[in-house]
Amino acid sequence: MLKNGPASVLFGSLAAVLMLILWYFQILPSVIKRTPGPAGYMDYSFWCFSAAVVVALLMLILWRPRGRIFVDRVCINQADGRMKAEGILNIGAMLKRSSSLLVIWDESYVDRLWCIFELAAFLQSHPEASAKAVQVRPVLLGFAAASTAVAIILASIAFLFVPLDSPWVVWSILCPVVCGEGYVLIWAFRNYFRALESANRSLQHFRLQTAHCWCCSVDHVNPSTGQSIAVCDREIVRQCVTTWFGSEDAFDETVRSSVKRALAEQLGVDAFPYVWVVSSTVPLIWVCMDATVSIAAEEHERILLAFMVLRCLAWWLWGIPIVATLGLTAARRFHAPGRSCVEELGKNLLVLLVVAPGAALLMAWHVGLELAFGWFATAWLSAPQETLGSVVFAAGCFVAFVLVRIAYRCANRRYMETVNAST
Repeated sequence: MLKNGPASVLFGSLAAVLMLILWYFQILPSVIKRTPGPAGYMDYSFWCFSAAVVVALLMLILWRPRGRIFVDRVCINQADGRMKAEGILNIGAMLKRSSSLLVIWDESYVDRLWCIFELAAFLQSHPEASAKAVQVRPVLLGFAAASTAVAIILASIAFLFVPLDSPWVVWSILCPVVCGEGYVLIWAFRNYFRALESANRSLQHFRLQTAHCWCCSVDHVNPSTGQSIAVCDREIVRQCVTTWFGSEDAFDETVRSSVKRALAEQLGVDAFPYVWVVSSTVPLIWVCMDATVSIAAEEHERILLAFMVLRCLAWWLWGIPIVATLGLTAARRFHAPGRSCVEELGKNLLVLLVVAPGAALLMAWHVGLELAFGWFATAWLSAPQETLGSVVFAAGCFVAFVLVRIAYRCANRRYMETVNAST
C-alpha cells in the first residue's frame, strides 16, 4: 500500500479518464438504465469504474517502485555468526548514511529489542531529523485503506445494476455497506488506540535488559536446526549501545524520551491521515465519472451535470473525511476495552451511534438543499438554480470539514502535551 498505492490510484484514475473519452465518442458500448427523466431510460457507461478497478489492482500487485533500501534481516548475513556480528556492529554506518527510516508499526514493536535499537540509533545519528526523515506507518493503515476501497467497490458494483429511478434501492444497498465498513473500522481503531496506550506505558519503563530478543527467547538454541546460537544479539547490541550512547542507562533514557516522542508524534496525531482517506475512497470518483459522462451524453439529462460533479467532489474531498474524523475521535474517546464480548460489541455500536448524527447531518444538508432549490417541487430545475444549490452544498461541506479538522488537531495537540508531560 505504501509503495504501490500511489501508482495504483494514479493509473486507475488515468484509465477511468481514457474510458470516459472513448465512451463519450461512442467507441465503447453502453448498458441501458431506467431513469426518472422524460425519456424513462438512458445509455449508461460502466467502463470508467470497471477499467479503473482492474488497472488499479494490477498496479497494486505488479508495480515495481524505484529506490534503495536497507532491510537488516535481508542485508545482514543470518547464517554466518562472524559476518552477522560484523554486520550488526557496522549497522550504525548504514543508519548514518540512510536519508530516512520507515517504521512499519504493530503493537509488538516497542517490546522488540532490534526495532527499538534501530529507531533510537537513527535518531541519535540524525539529531536534526525532521518528521519526513522518520516515517511511522501502522500496519492497520493498510488494512483500513484496503477495506474502505473494497467496501466502496462492492457498493459501486451493486449500483451499476440498480435503475436510476429506484433511489431507495440504492440507499438500501449503500447503508448496510457503509454501516458494516464503519463498524469494522471502529473495531480496528479502538484496538489500535489501546495498543498505542499500551506502547506508551511500555516505552515509559523500557529497559534494554528486559526487551524481547529472539535468540534469548529460544535459550540460544536454533529451533529449526537444534544447534546452539554462538552470538547473542543482546550482547552485540549492548556493545553498540555502549559505544554510541555512552552507557546502557543513556540508551534506556533515549528510548523513554526521544523514541517515545517520535512514535507518539506520528502514531497518535492522525491514525487515518486525510490523504489516505481520500485515496482509499477514490473508487467513488470512478463511479461518478461513469454517471457524469452518461448524463453529458443525454441532452435532456444535462441539467444534472453540475449536481453530479459538484456533489460527488464535495462528498469525496470533505464529506467522507468529516465522518472519518468523527469516527477516529469517538474511537479514541471510547477505546477502553469491554469486560466481555457483549460489552465490547456494545462499545463498538456506541461509537457508531456517536458518529451517526454527523453523517445524518451531512445527508440532511444534501437532501435539504435539493428541497430548498425545488428539486422535488418541480419536474426539472433550471441549470443555474441547480448549480447554485450544488455550490452551496459544497461550500457548507468545506466549512464543516475545516471546523472538524481544527477541533481534531486541537484534541491531538492535547494528546501530545499529555505524552510529553509523561516523558
